Amino acid sequence: MSDYGFIINECKKAHYGNWEEEAFNACVKRLENFSRQELVHLYGTRWLDSGDQFKKAIGQVLFKQKIEEHRQMISSSSIEELGKMLTEKGGNNVKWAREELKRRYQEEGHDNQKLIISFFVNGVTKQDQKWGEARMPKAEV
Repeated sequence: MSDYGFIINECKKAHYGNWEEEAFNACVKRLENFSRQELVHLYGTRWLDSGDQFKKAIGQVLFKQKIEEHRQMISSSSIEELGKMLTEKGGNNVKWAREELKRRYQEEGHDNQKLIISFFVNGVTKQDQKWGEARMPKAEV
């Protein structure tokens, strides 16, 4: 049986039950040998539901290069650029910028932490605003 046939059979089994760990790992290993066209066909097969863990694994293989380029772009951006991305309404990078700013908040010095907090306080979502307000230094009365 070909790799493609094996994976389709396992997808059918998992569709009516749950993924077995050995079968899941075997299928993920075999994805590396597939062409882009085969991956796209597998990604759209009716045997995989939208939240299926194997569908997510196929997506990671399919879009690996684009995801890596995007991560590099976000990690090489300055705090000011990330702040602009965070405050964009309907921006494509809001989630990525939010995660990177929170990561940098843990690592950066006091001045940069204040800058990051200010971006969150002026954020688009109420959740971002609450996150920033919770970390603002208490004003001395």
